[in-house]
Amino acid sequence: MLGFPNTMADQRVTPFCDQACRACPPLDELALALALELREDVDVAGARAALDELALPAMPAGGLTPQGQGYALLDATAHLRPATRGGGLGAFALDRVLATGTGHPSMLAVVQAEVARRAGLAMTTAGFGGRLFVVHRRGGPVPVVLEPGATQLTAPADLPDTLHWRCSHQVAFTVLGAAAAEASACGDLRRASRALELRLALPVDDETRHQLDRDLRALRARFN
Repeated sequence: MLGFPNTMADQRVTPFCDQACRACPPLDELALALALELREDVDVAGARAALDELALPAMPAGGLTPQGQGYALLDATAHLRPATRGGGLGAFALDRVLATGTGHPSMLAVVQAEVARRAGLAMTTAGFGGRLFVVHRRGGPVPVVLEPGATQLTAPADLPDTLHWRCSHQVAFTVLGAAAAEASACGDLRRASRALELRLALPVDDETRHQLDRDLRALRARFN
């Protein structure tokens, strides 16, 4: 199994595979553990402090309407921008996304959902296929939705037909799939393979596990 020295890591971060086999952990902790699996150095303390700082101005919105909370979260994370394709795995590392303000859309959703949790806003992750959104849990018939990287709340007409709530394990599954594709496209087959290995550590059904095994074997064959 591949691994990297966690020279900047707070050792209190529970390893990814340990979190993957337990009840869904907090999203930030799972994302930090994922970053430690894919990069040599991760600023864990800096990432936690940055999330706290982003959440602070949104905290007074906890008593507002769902739409008011949505706008507060949008304002608190307005600086976030999608990373360009081919930028490497820094776009999937929580500390780098927070430091640069850019990341893969799935990681922007992670940041927004975690800021909402810290601020006491009733917003969390939902998804459709490989896309993630941040949605108010009590938005009613007109959902309050943030699409990562958007500058306005997403209009219902612009949403996929069906969104499903995503727990932290399901979010990690989406992030790892995108990270594996990015690493493979950049020719970094070692980290692409590691991302697929980590996907297999998550709770998935038998059919999905068989497909993941096939994908991993196919990627490893490219090493030979």
